[in-house]
Amino acid sequence: MLDKILVLDMDSYGSIAIARKLRSLGVYSKILPGGAPLEAVAQENASGIIWIGRAQGHTEPVDERILSLGLPMLALGSASVTLAEMLGGSSEGASLTNATAPVEYDTAQLVFDGMSPGDRWFARAERLSLPPCAMSIASANGCAVGFCDKDRPLYGLQFLIEKHDPEGVTLLNNFCTRISRCTPWWSAEAFIDRATGELARLAGGAPLVVALSGGVDSTVCAALASRAVGSRLIPIMVRTGLHRGADVEKHADAFCRQNLGVELTVVDARERVYRALEGVTDSEAKAAAVRNVFRSAILEAAGPDARGMTLVLGTNYSEILQKNFSSRKNSGFDGFKGVVEPLVELFKDEVRAVGEQLGLPPAFVNMQPIAIEGLAARIEGEVTEPLVETLRAADAILREEIEAGGQDKRLHQYYAVLGKQSGDNAYTLALMALATGDKAGAARLPYDLLERVVERVRRDLPCIGRVVYDLTPSMTT
Repeated sequence: MLDKILVLDMDSYGSIAIARKLRSLGVYSKILPGGAPLEAVAQENASGIIWIGRAQGHTEPVDERILSLGLPMLALGSASVTLAEMLGGSSEGASLTNATAPVEYDTAQLVFDGMSPGDRWFARAERLSLPPCAMSIASANGCAVGFCDKDRPLYGLQFLIEKHDPEGVTLLNNFCTRISRCTPWWSAEAFIDRATGELARLAGGAPLVVALSGGVDSTVCAALASRAVGSRLIPIMVRTGLHRGADVEKHADAFCRQNLGVELTVVDARERVYRALEGVTDSEAKAAAVRNVFRSAILEAAGPDARGMTLVLGTNYSEILQKNFSSRKNSGFDGFKGVVEPLVELFKDEVRAVGEQLGLPPAFVNMQPIAIEGLAARIEGEVTEPLVETLRAADAILREEIEAGGQDKRLHQYYAVLGKQSGDNAYTLALMALATGDKAGAARLPYDLLERVVERVRRDLPCIGRVVYDLTPSMTT
């Protein structure tokens, strides 16, 4: 098994930030739920464990048997307090709360090699009474903010690794490569080699079918599958009528012909999709309705030979984490020999990096994410074809003005949402733009840009009576 570090997730933002930081260092990381049992941790054959505590409040203990696996563990933030308690120690109350304090390190400890004393920020630092099996290795404000087990490679630090923190990077690198002896091997090139080999193995001598939506995930899947089986690739696109742009199908067809050397198969399922959406108002029910049509259309296009072929889907790691590790898209595809999700271990930015490495056109690599249900996910209440056309036009206006104003490079995502009719029978359009970064916070667009969007929307789309700008942070697509 290839070297990996497990990240136990008690705080999703902190866990994702650490996992991404490790991967940027070439260290492969995998996130598991904080409550994962011994069996789930043991079967990963990991080199070490990083346990991220909750940003606020107490962190629940992990399965105590995990401490006896012999794996190095680094508990950060409030998880370190819980680790001290699991070892037999206790807390005597807070020493620091939402404060910065200078920290002194025991530089004889390998985990601190190359680090210098300096200020660290603490959400909360407890005055720990350490058990006899543990010793202090870092101190601040007169109390132990770091400790280790005297006999086992168990470490606790009451601060978290901050963003853009060179000392934190040194600490993580020391723990992963020197204490856990994890070999850095993770890269886009390494992933491509593994994924291509696995796809070729699964295909055997049969074709690979790729469900191509036109987005970056499925496009990268198609490129990987093309490397694995060449002309035996069968890309299928379902025309749902819910795509964000009217030219998605045209671009996908050109990509398949010019980049992959194969023909795109298109299934027109627009009537079925709108029929399935009649009377449906719940967002989850809308997604399920579209996905059901999507699945049946893919099977229909694959034909009776599907039972001998493997289907490739573009599920990425970010989607799995957002849905608490449990959601898979492959249910309902029983008509195929098997279903494979080659991107399931990649964060979204890693998918883009793989796309770049594969030589995909920038227009595909930089495409903004949107769910399979497309614009139906951005319409409040029942979805009809006229409403989709209205939203598509409004969304195009927003995109044109953002790109014309040079704002697109600093934004992670931007889109429009169509609300229900108000008392005057007009619709409300909500505009959203998310800033680039680990957290998708709402971006502040120039006021004159927003004014131009409002003027154009109200002039060209009279059914929209109100346009608002949503500043609520969001991770929705």
